[in-house]
Amino acid sequence: MDFMATPGLGKINLEWNNTGLVDFLGFNMYRFTNKTDTTYTDTTLISTKLITDTLYTDYNVIPGKKYYYLYKVVNTDFTESNYSHVAGATVLTSSPGDANGDLAVNVLDIVSTVSFILGGNPQPFIFAAADINKDSTINVLDVVAIVNIILHPQAKIALNKAATGSAHLDIVGSTISLTSDAPVAAIQFKMVGKGLKDMQFTPGTALSQFEIASNPLGDTARLFLMYNMKGLTLSQGTNMLGTFVPTPAQAAIVNAIISDAQGHNILTNVFENGKSLIPTQYSLEQNFPNPFNPTTHIQYALPEIARVKIVIYNMLGQKLRTFDLGQQAPGRYTITWDGKTQNGALVSSGVYFYRLESNKFTQTKKLLLIK
Repeated sequence: MDFMATPGLGKINLEWNNTGLVDFLGFNMYRFTNKTDTTYTDTTLISTKLITDTLYTDYNVIPGKKYYYLYKVVNTDFTESNYSHVAGATVLTSSPGDANGDLAVNVLDIVSTVSFILGGNPQPFIFAAADINKDSTINVLDVVAIVNIILHPQAKIALNKAATGSAHLDIVGSTISLTSDAPVAAIQFKMVGKGLKDMQFTPGTALSQFEIASNPLGDTARLFLMYNMKGLTLSQGTNMLGTFVPTPAQAAIVNAIISDAQGHNILTNVFENGKSLIPTQYSLEQNFPNPFNPTTHIQYALPEIARVKIVIYNMLGQKLRTFDLGQQAPGRYTITWDGKTQNGALVSSGVYFYRLESNKFTQTKKLLLIK
């Protein structure tokens, strides 16, 4: 049977035929890659359920890397045939900002990136193309950078991770306001409290030309994004962002990220009823969930301005992933690890270590991945 692998951006499309097959249930897809020019990885099953068509798309791929595929026929007695012949392809690479891999940077890439930030699963989604500032996280700073690529395609992409100003968000009753000493192009924050699932947000006039997206994370947390597609900014000073209905109970803001017009971070503190919520000491919390599959969250706290990295190690002490988060304001933060290395390869089940590195504080903790 013919078996073809066709490369795409952020994906490889596989196609074969079932001519001559009778009394079978479907197919299982397997994959291996090169370790070196002459050695290969083990062949592993990649399809999570039985394939009943003769088409399959592998999205869990790294741009520029070659993958080799084989499939097996699953018979009606649940036994498998021998492997098919091998089909291979090298994943195409994409330009910065082309998050959805359609060979253009436009509003669709912003939609895909916002969906990813809010916990969606856009497919395909090319992480490396969306991570404009190369900090191993996707957030509103990258959204602003993609907007700039769309508006100014010839401009040089800035990778500066230094902060460009300071700001603070404050919830007083049902109202949230932002005070900044620099113009603000976008806002991202996570709110925690009670009754947030059905809470409604009414934007103030300052956000009249901004896109607003949010996603409830259960009933006790909600993620908000506010950004502009035309490169407009909120003026420096104090802006009333909007009101919440009903008034959130015991609400607090965590993980606030504020962007300037170039996609650079504005150091942001958070307040509750005018009182700063700055932690009194550094801390690195135990990841949750733990054990995990496929993602886990790592929380940490900073009592002062600090340049921060979170590094993932294996049991041999080898670095697998570095989240270079740049300079951050005092506050509480969360990052998410998806069980992948810096190059996007999925790690195997086992024990790993994560380490917080800052100017004055380092700490390491253990986590467990189970597949």
